[in-house]
Amino acid sequence: MKINNSQITIDFYDDSEKVYINFPREDDDIEYDIDELLKLKSLVLTDTERGRVCTSHITQFPILGHEYYAAELFTETKRLEYSNAGTEIKIVRNPLILGLGAVVLGEYSKYCPPCSPYLALQITYTDTQLRPPLEEEYKLAKAFLFQQSYLADISIPFSEINDIYFGWDDEDNEETLNELTEIGELTTYTPGMDLFTRALESADSEIRYLFYYKIIEYYAPIVAKRIANERITIKLDAIRLKRATSKDIDAILAISNQYKTSQSDKELAQSVLKAAVDIVDVFPKLPEEIRKKISKEVGFNQTALTHESNSQIKDKIIDALGKVLYSTRNSIVHAKSNYTSDNTECSLNDLPEFNRCLKDITYSIINWYDRLPEHIKYQS
Repeated sequence: MKINNSQITIDFYDDSEKVYINFPREDDDIEYDIDELLKLKSLVLTDTERGRVCTSHITQFPILGHEYYAAELFTETKRLEYSNAGTEIKIVRNPLILGLGAVVLGEYSKYCPPCSPYLALQITYTDTQLRPPLEEEYKLAKAFLFQQSYLADISIPFSEINDIYFGWDDEDNEETLNELTEIGELTTYTPGMDLFTRALESADSEIRYLFYYKIIEYYAPIVAKRIANERITIKLDAIRLKRATSKDIDAILAISNQYKTSQSDKELAQSVLKAAVDIVDVFPKLPEEIRKKISKEVGFNQTALTHESNSQIKDKIIDALGKVLYSTRNSIVHAKSNYTSDNTECSLNDLPEFNRCLKDITYSIINWYDRLPEHIKYQS
């Protein structure tokens, strides 16, 4: 294995399982396991950009850009590694290929050395034929970061070479890192993941809430479409071998009108929650004041809610929660002087806790959408 750059040197030591690579402007040589280095197969760069560096078998994207979040990701959060059908994805420190790219681009200095400051999302292909087009590769990367962001409870954005502002502390050594957890399946990328990322990166509770609500708004029409498709198909099957009557036409029009009603703002949250969320698991995570309001409106003992509870009770709870979501959204987006409270919205004090619950709700909705038949999904 050879590095075609005179600014970089490689040192081997007898009986050592390590390789030491010296990059320009780095204070120390960077240590790599020989076995890991050999897995890279080639260090000849095939594509070099500030946001993405490639060899024949590997792509590295710079990510994050803040030492607090980077350290938290590697020392306090379960780290994921995706491996399936010849494609492997993980987050790596001291990304060698990215470092080579920074040297080639000349994008480094004593304040930002070419390798050690970076974290990279690394995609490895066992066969070059497995590499997808650039747009699809970005979607694959985003799908992985969606899963990792959910676990870490932080936004993990793409970055660029020489556009970061952190360096690893000497104490952040290999012994402090969490073990990798391998997963064999990824949720397919969908634009809702971008909204999820925007929510996590928003420090303001109201802005974060609105991004979570946008996820609900984005997927809710799919529920109405699915129900309308099924009902119309059933009706068409019933009249397939006979002449349609005016009552048949009226029935189809009624289904169409119900579809339009279910897409109204007030109905949006309720429809998608019923289809995608386990309310028994969600309810205990709601702020106490919201649980009390819903319990009073529905007329049930909140401690008695179980998976064996009456389905009508569960639907009424979801309807009440949908009202809370809608009213809270209105209380945020409308000027205070133009908003009249209906006493169902979440209070500002409880909004951070409500957002934590919405993180789980929207994560479930995105995964629910991934399981739908293709003909029901949005067509790109």
